[in-house]
Amino acid sequence: MMPKSMIKKSLATVSLFLCTLAHAHGENAQRIISLGGSITEIAWALGAGDRIIACDSSSQFPAEVRDLTQVGYVAAVSAEGLIAEKPDMIIASSRLGPPAAVEILKNTGIPLKIFPTPNDAASLESVVVGI
Repeated sequence: MMPKSMIKKSLATVSLFLCTLAHAHGENAQRIISLGGSITEIAWALGAGDRIIACDSSSQFPAEVRDLTQVGYVAAVSAEGLIAEKPDMIIASSRLGPPAAVEILKNTGIPLKIFPTPNDAASLESVVVGI
């Protein structure tokens, strides 16, 4: 079990992680596509749920995300399908793929932020420090 201090530090790190994203792109992103269950869940928990218009099939929590447009699975998205949703921003886990779709997305001009997928609290901290 993780010590309480580590849990608090991890939660603070996650908050900083997504706040960094929000400030980097300003408040113009009103139509966000979230790809990756943990990314969607964290974004929702931090108050961005009303701006998420679509998510992938691994995004199951909170229950409200199940009513959003589903755009496939994070590792097998269609760039064209994502673009068709007219997002202002795409946030995704590092499992985003296939590589050809990622390259297309990077060239669209739509802000794309790919967050490395941490496996534990220590790697979560190293991800945020790297931003």
